[in-house]
Amino acid sequence: MNYLTKNRICAINCYWGPWPEWFSIFIETCKHNLNIDWLFFSDNSDLPALSENLRLIKFSKDDFNTLASAKLNLKVQIQESYKICDFKPCFGKIFEDHIGGYEFWGYFDIDLLFGNFDKFLNNSILDKNDIISTYRHFLSGPFAIFRNIENLNLLYKKAFEYDRILQDTEHHGFDENIQKEKNQGFSIRKVFYGFIFTANQLKINGTGVLRLSRSALMYEFQWYYKRKTIRNNHLFDMTEVVWAYSNRKKAKVQFLELIESDRSYFRNQIQSWKISWKNGALVDVINTRELLGFHFVDSKNTIPVLIPKELNQISQITLTEKNIKVD
Repeated sequence: MNYLTKNRICAINCYWGPWPEWFSIFIETCKHNLNIDWLFFSDNSDLPALSENLRLIKFSKDDFNTLASAKLNLKVQIQESYKICDFKPCFGKIFEDHIGGYEFWGYFDIDLLFGNFDKFLNNSILDKNDIISTYRHFLSGPFAIFRNIENLNLLYKKAFEYDRILQDTEHHGFDENIQKEKNQGFSIRKVFYGFIFTANQLKINGTGVLRLSRSALMYEFQWYYKRKTIRNNHLFDMTEVVWAYSNRKKAKVQFLELIESDRSYFRNQIQSWKISWKNGALVDVINTRELLGFHFVDSKNTIPVLIPKELNQISQITLTEKNIKVD
């Protein structure tokens, strides 16, 4: 295996407020990926674990507003923390003073378990690509990386009205998908593309398409329809920008299905799952599939985290629809 070279990737997160109870579990999975440097910009005083590849930079919401305003030449006024998602594609510019020595920069969410990066994002993959999304349909908000060059660090400027979106205090989903009004509800054009989409699904899946849930089919269709109706002179979000850049062969882009999520399982009517992390490897036990990451985006608010009080070292993490258990 062509192992990932140390210091090729710097991954960035901004988080304000107390660390959640499951944060130490996420940190443990980062520690095992020593070839990636993880930068946390936060108003917290410390990290729950120490490692040479984890770095905490004291950084308040006001600090972000000041720095982002200066770097982007906009009036940035983040009020609610979730608004930070709209700025993820701008991190290459906002934090340019922190990523100078890296070949790639990326962003990440903390409600994740990470597996073995060497298996999924090694040197062979990086050498061939400029942008890598860990979702196959769109630019992934939980984790994505960009080659650290000026035209990609400024790629957000290719989006229509990016300045209005970033200066608005409301969250828009700029990093992944802005659901425009034209993509909502009924239209003749949507019916037309719906027939073509259904024919394609039957060709790909045969009668197996009948076993797909309605929510899974509608999820697939929304990305199909978005691709078919994209307007190159009005690119509304970063998914559309990256699609267009790739189509024009201005960047080598990979959309890979490397991260699973509880939301995806629910959408596909999978009511029970078991994700196991051990010695740096993350496995979907039921489907015997190794993963780069698992995003417990919804279940983190509904299931208990079971961590023994006198646990000195984490040896295994098990995540199911019922709980997150640490041994």
